[in-house]
Amino acid sequence: MKTAAVIGAGQLGSRHLQGLAGLARPVELYVMDVSPECLNLARSRYDETPANENIRSISFTTDIRDLPPRLDLAVIATNARERPEALESLLAVSSVSSMVLEKVAFQSVEAFDRAEARIEETGVEAWINCPRRMAAAYRNLKARLEGRPFEFTVSGGDWGLATSALHFIDLAAFFTDRLEYEVDSEGLDDRVHDSKRDGYIELTGTLAGRFSDGSRFSLTSQAGSESPLVIVISRPGERIEVDEAGGRVIIDSPGQGRVEVLDFELPWQSRLTTVFAREILSSGACALTPFRESKALHLPLLAAFNRHVEKVRGGECRVCPVT
Repeated sequence: MKTAAVIGAGQLGSRHLQGLAGLARPVELYVMDVSPECLNLARSRYDETPANENIRSISFTTDIRDLPPRLDLAVIATNARERPEALESLLAVSSVSSMVLEKVAFQSVEAFDRAEARIEETGVEAWINCPRRMAAAYRNLKARLEGRPFEFTVSGGDWGLATSALHFIDLAAFFTDRLEYEVDSEGLDDRVHDSKRDGYIELTGTLAGRFSDGSRFSLTSQAGSESPLVIVISRPGERIEVDEAGGRVIIDSPGQGRVEVLDFELPWQSRLTTVFAREILSSGACALTPFRESKALHLPLLAAFNRHVEKVRGGECRVCPVT
């Protein structure tokens, strides 16, 4: 019998739970959150899922010590500030085979280093949940790009640059098969916004960078704008526009006088969780970003955000207040 747990049962964690509830193999589920309100949300969302005889049992608890001594899969979906303690507490009470952590995974180099040491010490296989690389359309685009450098731009109104920039940097890394990149925060607005999540920040303006293969990216969030998110990948002779909300990819090849319009789908998190959980529980592997690779992508971004916060607010910023 397989065992799986969700640690952190808020908005995102409850969606992970819905995904686990769709597994087509016998499994015991555990849900832990220190907040009774979050547990109630998770319970209600679990109750929305179709009945599944493969879910042999499900337990909700506010005490991590109630988790079983062995877990085949744990999804840690707490806020970033709480994640180091959640990881330590989980590994103190359970032997975990595989783990998926939400992003931003950790807020500092020190937290990443401690987490990496614990993961290596306990032999856990770990991934970070940057799921765009799971989407069939993006996997097809990776094959089309064939490893050649490109320009990658993401722009729109108030789309949560501090929270979501990593998703697009991860996608560019997936396309390029590179982890080494430089990032420039000079185009960010000279303001630090309060996030809707208490104690965290948001940023607007433009974050730009360059991967080691020559591919460039530009991520722009326009303050106070409601412009839709537009993703464009361009290279000589070709322009690819991804309309995630509209469900289409437009490939314009002016030199060939041809425009292709393809379907695009980025499934909801609950469906994505069903897929990666099935893969992990069956084979011990999945298509998400491995922990070490994601750490290499996190650190330059966190450093850029820290520099910007220091410039705007003054003082030293070693723990980046993003989640």
